[in-house]
Amino acid sequence: FFLRGSGQRGGPGKKRGSVCARGEAKMAARQGGVFVTSKRSDGTIEKELFSPQCMKQNAMAITNGRTVTAIAGGIFSGILGLTGLQGALCYFLYMALFSATLLMKLGLKYQPYFTSWSQVCIDGLFSSITTYILFWTLAYNSVHVF
Repeated sequence: FFLRGSGQRGGPGKKRGSVCARGEAKMAARQGGVFVTSKRSDGTIEKELFSPQCMKQNAMAITNGRTVTAIAGGIFSGILGLTGLQGALCYFLYMALFSATLLMKLGLKYQPYFTSWSQVCIDGLFSSITTYILFWTLAYNSVHVF
């Protein structure tokens, strides 16, 4: 899955730490981009442009990644023969590994891609649990029952 920079940071007259291309930021501003300003402790004002299209794509990428992780984790847990609480706790282990891998891929800098840290690690945590349970029971029954 691919992440796109959702924000372009700019200080007084210069571009800082931007992942989003300048042309893409200008296009986002024309197509309904959202400017967020914040005042820093040294008194300077920092402007940030968020592209709703990029943010939506990044949220979809996380949802798709969590779904694929739930499918693979459910099959793996079912093949291992995990039952009860062990299998249920493995779901949270798989999701924690997914979040850690995503943060490592981002280089621990989520700001160009997401608005908050919780959006990367917590949002959508329970959205794929039914998918996990479906593939967990399917794999368990296929290997250990039938």
